[in-house]
Amino acid sequence: MALAGGALADSAFSAAEQRAIAASGLPRASVVSVKPDVVVAIRSRGSLSQGGGVVEGVVLQGEVVSGQAAQMLGYRSLRSTVNIDCARRRDMVVKMTVFTEPGAKGVAINRHVPGGWVQPSPDAYLSDVIRAVCAALPREALAAPQPLDPAPGRAAPAAQARSADEDGPVRTSLDARAAQAAAPDPPAATAEPLRGTLPPPPPPPAPTPKAEPKPAPVRAPGKVAVQIAASATSAQAREALGKLRGKIAPPLGTEVRSVVVDGRTFHRALVTGFRTRAEAQAFCSGLKGDCFVR
Repeated sequence: MALAGGALADSAFSAAEQRAIAASGLPRASVVSVKPDVVVAIRSRGSLSQGGGVVEGVVLQGEVVSGQAAQMLGYRSLRSTVNIDCARRRDMVVKMTVFTEPGAKGVAINRHVPGGWVQPSPDAYLSDVIRAVCAALPREALAAPQPLDPAPGRAAPAAQARSADEDGPVRTSLDARAAQAAAPDPPAATAEPLRGTLPPPPPPPAPTPKAEPKPAPVRAPGKVAVQIAASATSAQAREALGKLRGKIAPPLGTEVRSVVVDGRTFHRALVTGFRTRAEAQAFCSGLKGDCFVR
């Protein structure tokens, strides 16, 4: 049951969920999503974009209410800024900061975000956020955003390109260089043959065979691993690992490891085989997404 402002009434929460809200310390009127381990509230509702349909700059705060979940996730509190596309029911995470202590306190760690629009699964907390934000908008604001018309007196870029040469394609510097490279060299002037006979040139020396390079020895895998995702299904965990294809080479490997936390099964997507924690942390720093050393 949603109120006019998008928050949920007390009657919409079970007794266990109301206890989780109380443990989170978040304002009850701002809470829009209660999961077994995380409670999420809207701290700022952002503003409607000029073209309509997109709410920009929505600020969320999430509190992890389970100690085991906090240990698995690696944080106790999070702040994130997201854009919401109400017309297409999708979100774009712009910024995310996690904290080692509840209430956005302790050490602040900026997490890499993938960027781009994502349609969350129905049971994800961001689906609850989308419903709450979009329910508070007027119906006309839910239309898909329209592109802005070009300024009067200024032709669109495509039209300008066509007007430059209506009968053929516009040649660019790249086209000119390609044509120059494809043009055949002019024929060399034919020299008048010399009179008389010359001795034939000596045969060229035989090429020296090159030694085949020896393959580099493969290091033995280490015992340090990093976790890039914790998914509800093993298929989702394998999908997360599949996105790293091309970035992982021996002695590194991948593994999906299942754990049970508070009666729920999570499937950890792990990259294994690092020899040191510093090597694993350097790998995490190069990823655009959640990653921490286990």
